[in-house]
Amino acid sequence: MLAGSGCDRPAIDSLIEAIGTPAGKGGTYASWQYAALRGLLEGSARSRQPIDLVRERRLNRLLDAARRLARDDSASQADRILAVELIEFSPAILDEDCALLVDLLSPRVPIAISRAAIAALGRLAIPQVPERLLAGWKTYSPALRGSIVDILLSRRAWTLSLLAAIEAARVAPGGIASAQRSALLAHRDPETRRRAQTAFSHLEQLRRKVVDDYLPALNLRGNPAAGKAVFTRVCATCHRLGDLGVEVGPNLGALTEKTPETLLISILDPNRAFESRYASFTVATKDGRLITGLVASETASSVTLRRQEGNEDVILRSDIEEMTASGQSFMAEGLEKELTQRDMADLLAFLDGIDPPPKAFQGNHPRLVKPGPDGTISLSAADAEIYGDRLIFETAHNNLGYWMAANDRAVWRFEVAAPGKYAVWLDWACADDAAGNLLEIHLGSQRIEHQVGGTGTWDNFSWNKIGELDLPGRTNRLEVRPAAAPRNALLDLRCIELRPLEFGPRVSAVVPDRVGDIDACGLVARAQD
Repeated sequence: MLAGSGCDRPAIDSLIEAIGTPAGKGGTYASWQYAALRGLLEGSARSRQPIDLVRERRLNRLLDAARRLARDDSASQADRILAVELIEFSPAILDEDCALLVDLLSPRVPIAISRAAIAALGRLAIPQVPERLLAGWKTYSPALRGSIVDILLSRRAWTLSLLAAIEAARVAPGGIASAQRSALLAHRDPETRRRAQTAFSHLEQLRRKVVDDYLPALNLRGNPAAGKAVFTRVCATCHRLGDLGVEVGPNLGALTEKTPETLLISILDPNRAFESRYASFTVATKDGRLITGLVASETASSVTLRRQEGNEDVILRSDIEEMTASGQSFMAEGLEKELTQRDMADLLAFLDGIDPPPKAFQGNHPRLVKPGPDGTISLSAADAEIYGDRLIFETAHNNLGYWMAANDRAVWRFEVAAPGKYAVWLDWACADDAAGNLLEIHLGSQRIEHQVGGTGTWDNFSWNKIGELDLPGRTNRLEVRPAAAPRNALLDLRCIELRPLEFGPRVSAVVPDRVGDIDACGLVARAQD
């Protein structure tokens, strides 16, 4: 690479001579030559005198050999990846090169080579890339889909192509991973954000009547013992919980969002927002078999599909004729045919007890929070249930800190004086160099996403309104968590206030600068407009 960026033309000519002369067996090129050419061309692209590949016929012959090597199923995976990484340096970005890279996304190709092809396509700044990538969407495994969406999110025009495919029903909204969905919904471009919100709002309309018909079950007192029997009868063939069932779909003990309402929706409307790794796939083999399941694992040579009761089929990539996704969750719709409302109430009561105990810290005492005289609900860090690998309660500022792992989350349970719309305010701190992570607030099926800004330092707390929630007049459960594993740390959170919008100016907590009354969040109260 250093040679390519230098100006010593005789040295570069000597290097080109060595790289461009076949050094392998039978007049072929050796692995080091592909690697050396990639470094030379990368360095040359940064120099004031880039190498003219049109004139360098020896290097063009090596590029042609790279194209052949990328397609060669008998070559080593490492050599094929080197070849793929060279294709993007073609002297003219050819449509044939784009087609070659797309062909390498076949389920018959080892996933590492396919990922290298996706990365190479991402570096080809040509308009046909999104359409070529999306054309084969139904044939891609969950791992490849994630890599493809990441590439499409890297350029605004490509992101709009993805949204157009969702709008045209060529890509199922539920097949986009939750973190990528969050990135679209919080996109900095207003038009992109608006179209994403419209595209994903359709998820909530599917099977809405079925869900609505079962909402009365939320008001029934369930029997956990009877719910265990319902789980064994209806759920255990695909879900594991403790010593019950088989882990095909998500392990229910590891779920982070388990309010009765969200569990009910997941049971009755599994396609509303499922994780892409739990999508259903069908593989057609060369000997005429059709095998359906979720992709449990992938290696360079095989794909493993998992079916109900944990049965697995290991299929060699060389035996795959075609692999297609249904665009839906492996969990089938229609469980309402096997569940009465009483069954649902009992099942939810059983699942309500699957949370691990919250972590314990001095000064943190989780409790059911009551509303204040004006209806405001103050959810202090001291009142929260704390879960996850890194999240702790810090006594210096009475805040939740070290919010650094993907599974870190805080849960509050509270009562509401009067149902209605409430503004959501945060009292938080975040050092400027850690700002930018995405925070999620969940209450039932409602979700607020907020990009955390900087407040200067971790000791400088600030109040901000971040959204609104509709609170029903009953006991509620609110959860805060990162949308994805945070870069550095998410924030230090001292308090959340839910303020009824029908009330006027109220007394709110701020960082104290004088002696005064102490509010529920442990801070001096001051009138706020």
